[in-house]
Amino acid sequence: MDVVIFLKNQLEERKSKNPSYSIRAFARDLKISPGRLVDILNYRVNVGPRLLERIAERLKLSDAEVRALKDIHTNEKQNRKLHGSFNRSLSDGEYALIVAPIHYDILSLLETKDFNSDPRWIAKRLGKTVHDVNEALNNLLSLNLIKKTSKGTLKLVTHGVTTTNNIPSDVIKEAHRVVLHEALRSLDEHDLDERDFSGITMAINVEKLDEAKEMIRAFRRKLCKFLETGKKTEVYTLRVQLFPKTVRQSTK
Repeated sequence: MDVVIFLKNQLEERKSKNPSYSIRAFARDLKISPGRLVDILNYRVNVGPRLLERIAERLKLSDAEVRALKDIHTNEKQNRKLHGSFNRSLSDGEYALIVAPIHYDILSLLETKDFNSDPRWIAKRLGKTVHDVNEALNNLLSLNLIKKTSKGTLKLVTHGVTTTNNIPSDVIKEAHRVVLHEALRSLDEHDLDERDFSGITMAINVEKLDEAKEMIRAFRRKLCKFLETGKKTEVYTLRVQLFPKTVRQSTK
């Protein structure tokens, strides 16, 4: 849950009660401009403390709801400071549309110094068909993750997207399967100086798993910030797996 999802849930609740209720009406009720609300709902603008207070007041939230919303907002700020701007959180429905890795390959390719918006160039760089590239571009445009400029070139709308954490999802499971297959192919196609595959097996204290997962998330994003510094020329994928090798013993 983040502030944007909270607002979207509030909007959907009002629509369920009044099918003609619109974003413009929601903006009026929140006392902000429709354009600014659209930017917020599309993760282009962050909600500041002053606006958060106004939202809580205009929605007539209870004291407990206000505290919960402020906690969400504080956690968002801390995550942005620690991990960077992975501030577009995708729902399962949104993620299902762009589950194929090509979408994230394109988003990253957009940040390289010699990027060319021509689908044929993108296809060549990613080793994909032009049809697959065009389909992926349409999906990214529909989710407002990229946009076309007046000159027809492609531009990122948001830098960094993420999905849910620690919530079961068949869509995310399938995404992991696809990338694992790509990793197996990389073992045969890429030389050692182009990749790094390593692992460790250990006896662990399972009570520390939640903390370990957070450490892995922090490491991924710290490494991402490090590798994205300077001249960007290639697209890479990092995957870290931590999974049990033993059958869990009964505690009875």
